Amino acid sequence: MDESRPLCNDDGLFEPLQCYFAGVCRCVDELTGEPIFGLAVNLAEATQEGVNCGCGREIEVIKTMGCSLQVDYDGDTELSKAKFGAEYTECIQNQPQYFKDHLRCLPNGNYDPAQCIHQVLEGEDDSEYGDVCFC
Repeated sequence: MDESRPLCNDDGLFEPLQCYFAGVCRCVDELTGEPIFGLAVNLAEATQEGVNCGCGREIEVIKTMGCSLQVDYDGDTELSKAKFGAEYTECIQNQPQYFKDHLRCLPNGNYDPAQCIHQVLEGEDDSEYGDVCFC
């Protein structure tokens, strides 16, 4: 009863923002329609803030790229496919390891106007350095 028809684009992919009868709007994966990072408490807020879910969707693309797992298990067998599927699912559910902390998103899934880059390499002392931020 509390579900609404999903919105799709001309290519048959899910629109970035899906709003539900309960009034909540969520950013969703373009292929699965599953919720991703990005939330607006109501359609008025989503419209007023111009929610486009660009940052939330880019995070999903980066996670997918980081989890491509180009590994040949046991050929084209059911066991091999199941093994790959399990590892892929585990990878997607973990924190992204690639491009970590490179994107700043607003809670609604849009890009934060200020994006920052850490000035030191991982493992180095960063006590005297901060982030370089830009619009």
